[in-house]
Amino acid sequence: MEDRKILRIMVLVMVMLPALSGIAVSDEIYNYKDMWPVLKQPWYFNNPSAITVDGSGNVYIADTGNYRIQKFSPDGELITKWGSYGSEDGQFNIPSGVATDSNGNVYVADYGNDRIQKFSPNGVFLTKWGSKGRGDGQFYSPSGIAVDDNGNVYVADTQNYRIQKFSSKGVFLTKWGDNGSGDGQFNSPANITVDSAGNVYVVDTYKNPISRSFPLSNTSNNMVPAPGNNRIQKFSSSGEFLAKWGSNGDKDGLFVYPSGIVVDTSGNVYVADTDNNRIQKFSSNGVFLAKWGSKGNKDGLFNSPSGLAVDNTGNVYIADTDNNRIQKFSSDGDFLTKWSSNGGGNGQFDSPSGIVVDTSGNVYVADTDNNRIQKFSSDGVFLSKWGSQGSDDRQFNSPSGIVVDTSGNVYVADTDNNRIQKFSSIGVFLSKWGSQGSKDGQFNYPSSIAVDDMGNVYVADKGNHRIQKFSSNGEFLTTWGNKGSRDGQFDSPSGIAVDTSGNVYVTDRGNHRIQRFRPNGEFLTKWGNKGNDDGQFDSPYGIVIDGIGNVYVTDINNHRIQKFNSNGEFLTKWGSKGCDNSQMDSPSGIEVDGTGSVYITDNMINRVQVFSREILSANNKAIIVAGSGPDVRPRLWDEISLNANYAYRALNHQGFTKDNIYYLSYDTELDLDSNGIADDVKGTPTNSNLKKALTEWVPGAKDVVVYLMGHGDSGKFTIGETETLSASELGQWLDTLQGKTSGKLTVVYEACKSGSFMPYLKPSSGNNRIVITSTSSGQSANFISSGVVSFSYPFWNGVFNGENVYDSYVAGKSNIDFEHWVQNPLLDDNGNGVGSEATDGTVAKTYTIGLGTKHAAELPTIGTVSASLSGGIGTIRAVGVTSTSTVQRVWAVIRRPDFTPGSTSTPVTSLPTVELTVTASGTYESTYKDFDVNGLYSIAVYVIDGNGALGIPRTTTVTRTGGLTPP
Repeated sequence: MEDRKILRIMVLVMVMLPALSGIAVSDEIYNYKDMWPVLKQPWYFNNPSAITVDGSGNVYIADTGNYRIQKFSPDGELITKWGSYGSEDGQFNIPSGVATDSNGNVYVADYGNDRIQKFSPNGVFLTKWGSKGRGDGQFYSPSGIAVDDNGNVYVADTQNYRIQKFSSKGVFLTKWGDNGSGDGQFNSPANITVDSAGNVYVVDTYKNPISRSFPLSNTSNNMVPAPGNNRIQKFSSSGEFLAKWGSNGDKDGLFVYPSGIVVDTSGNVYVADTDNNRIQKFSSNGVFLAKWGSKGNKDGLFNSPSGLAVDNTGNVYIADTDNNRIQKFSSDGDFLTKWSSNGGGNGQFDSPSGIVVDTSGNVYVADTDNNRIQKFSSDGVFLSKWGSQGSDDRQFNSPSGIVVDTSGNVYVADTDNNRIQKFSSIGVFLSKWGSQGSKDGQFNYPSSIAVDDMGNVYVADKGNHRIQKFSSNGEFLTTWGNKGSRDGQFDSPSGIAVDTSGNVYVTDRGNHRIQRFRPNGEFLTKWGNKGNDDGQFDSPYGIVIDGIGNVYVTDINNHRIQKFNSNGEFLTKWGSKGCDNSQMDSPSGIEVDGTGSVYITDNMINRVQVFSREILSANNKAIIVAGSGPDVRPRLWDEISLNANYAYRALNHQGFTKDNIYYLSYDTELDLDSNGIADDVKGTPTNSNLKKALTEWVPGAKDVVVYLMGHGDSGKFTIGETETLSASELGQWLDTLQGKTSGKLTVVYEACKSGSFMPYLKPSSGNNRIVITSTSSGQSANFISSGVVSFSYPFWNGVFNGENVYDSYVAGKSNIDFEHWVQNPLLDDNGNGVGSEATDGTVAKTYTIGLGTKHAAELPTIGTVSASLSGGIGTIRAVGVTSTSTVQRVWAVIRRPDFTPGSTSTPVTSLPTVELTVTASGTYESTYKDFDVNGLYSIAVYVIDGNGALGIPRTTTVTRTGGLTPP
């Protein structure tokens, strides 16, 4: 299926390359090498339309175009996700609204299935109600949902022009509304929210809020847009009309197609004014207070915002639907951060298409929806950019094809401007040619471009179904082709490349084939037809020829790369749908450099991936155990899931494919790679499954990583809800394994009293094992701030960034090992079972997990922190807060003198937390009003940036006197 963006993105071009050494077909293996930009969390959305925040600050997103719900921490770390397309329990047909109750249960308005579904906080299906119809408890395209403090559920029953109210179990209670523009009537109730007093606010818009982006197959289910109400209506909890405001327009207090609404704890009402691409803020009675936003894809701008949510601190989350992202703002509209795979910053992309490498190794990318060209070094370091939207010289309108000639000149297929532009290697405009039309030298959406050794320029004139050939100055030379499926005819030719002999290769997209021609357009051969077998295609786009004549093709709707010899004989393939490394989502552009590395633009998830032959000489494997489960108390499952998922992503980024990661979790339906199949979790966490992984699945691997996380006690790990794993048994399994692997064995164990495992996990011989525990033997473990304030999160961040194991360990240790906090992680790599001796660390300092791909990841920093008291009220201040990205959040965690952690077998999941806000450049502060008890308060201040990177915390202490005596 082609995304709407792809319909106007036609790919690419390639140029001949230096000769590559020959390689046997049987050795044709391409492995992941690198990607950019680096995305530490899987912020891949497809038209997100609704969003809500639970009482713990977790964020739930209706990822509408992907037919799923995604759950994130307040800072954007993935906790879980669930759903796929369909009508079975837990499946969705356009999820359009999402809400949570006081117990964390999740309610989803399943628009296309005309029903409501209810889930546990972890996505376990609980119940459902509704069917298509107009009776009580039936729905006609429900699009909005809200839950009040008593657990009552309100549904915007859009095409029945009414609101329905239910109990938490789906028992019908009441309804109100019909079609019209009078008080209490609706033209299209699009969304709904409830304030703390039980008042109900309804967005009464003028057309179906969902069907314009997601038309249902039953067209009678779609409303005909009509002049509408464009207003907000306010009701009592029983449906009594109270107030209204708004009408059609773009002035303050007016709306054009409003579709989202939320109320904060102070009663302020925020409205997503969708077609005005802004947010408006009102009092509870509709008095206009503020607004922010306009159309665009830069920070703070919007493209059809539709869903809103507010957390307990007043931060506002926006589902920026057509920008496929979430944006976070202060209550005053100050931009804080965004969760997105796309962007307009340096090194970010929005639907990249064409890609080419020059003879110096510089990489040029046609950043299509950002209407610019970006230039990078061979390892992805941003160098320069040029272009903006427009039709003047050096401006673009959806550039999609790009090529570099032997002199370093850059040619761009400026697709929607129907022209070719020529630049120097640094972006200086040189010339242009072309206009809209079908005559010689005119174009109808030129999509790709190539250059031969003589400097002749070949253009895939997609909309005219032909190839045009020009001199390097744009003089028309010849043309061939017309619409059809015969030899030499085309159906939307998308990619073009020239080999060293001057032969021209074209991806004939609509005919699902490759055609080869002489330089004058004489037909030579063809191969391919529609399908997904070897040598078949589903909309081939990009094409490139290497120095020995091998042909590489981006098979866009099969989400893979195929490689052929010059005669079209299949050689190899790689790729599948998903967002992991080596997976792809609509790959469009492709290039091969002089070393044989292959570069592709991953169009729908806005990245470049690089592949090399046999970059890993042997299989590395990893085991992740998300232990204990969601029902073990105290509840730790969100924190476990967050860190286990981050471990998976870090390992994947460093070259471990999902086939080389044995993930054990109770969240067995988790689709981490977003391929639409729940095939990432291999089983539940049990002793038998772990033993099988260690003794049957791993043997034969080179390096092995084992990560366990959950509840623990002295000498035992709560691996499952009713099962424990002893330290001695794990040690025996590891010893058995070690003799069957050739490389390093790294064990990371995060739990209370995890240090008690250290003597049992020493190797029976040698020191080819690194053992890390998050605590010493008799200590509890911290899992604060959704699990970010833990040992694991910064440790895996270090692995993600390509740091060695020792430096990753130090990062984890620095996150929680403070005076008065009593958590001391241990590392043993000298093989004696005693952690953190003077002789430990030598092995870990020289070993990196996986590829060890380095990233210029400058962490956010805090200069100094301080706390001052005035009686029981104190000011906490952080000075010198800096980040190369945005500062997403600065917060303080306070360990009070009267804090009693209880048993050392009980993890610490909650301490008083204060959000710091910016008061001057680089300065953040806040007030804590509960310095009430005498004694010493230990304060740690944390910072996290917009990329999800956690800085090293800074600490301070303050002592209260003259207050209450601690109990």
